Amino acid sequence: MKNIREILSSRRVFGGIKIENLMILDCVWKKEMKDFSSYCDVHSIEGRILFVKVASSVIRNEMYIKKDEIIKRINKHFNYNFIKDIKFI
Repeated sequence: MKNIREILSSRRVFGGIKIENLMILDCVWKKEMKDFSSYCDVHSIEGRILFVKVASSVIRNEMYIKKDEIIKRINKHFNYNFIKDIKFI
């Protein structure tokens, strides 16, 4: 079984996304979405579209309104526009 350092050093790519970017995304999501973190979770990412599972329609609507701000907050942690869109499921 490989440890995290071996996985990161191999620079494997999952679905076109480097594993270190997925790990960064996970940390960034928890940090930036602390107000919503108990109501939503990252479900998946396809290409540059982030799919977020939301427990409440009220929270989904609020997040939809703030979608552009959320994308900016996430992308500021990367050297490029890692996320181009968010879909709420």
